[in-house]
Amino acid sequence: SAIVRHAGRSYAYLQTAEDSFARRDVLLDRPTEHGWFVSSGLAAGDRVVVTGAQQLLSSQLAGSLAED
Repeated sequence: SAIVRHAGRSYAYLQTAEDSFARRDVLLDRPTEHGWFVSSGLAAGDRVVVTGAQQLLSSQLAGSLAED
């Protein structure tokens, strides 16, 4: 539930401050019983968004479309 996909790429959102989030590219290595094994892009201690990541991507994409 933490991984979102868009335009052939995989991302996770990290909480960077109380109300601030950043999208980070992640590399999916192989499927597991409950999802995917992420081989790079995340580190121990990262605060990964597991609920609402798709909404963050949608909001980010809507914002970029409004600027065009």
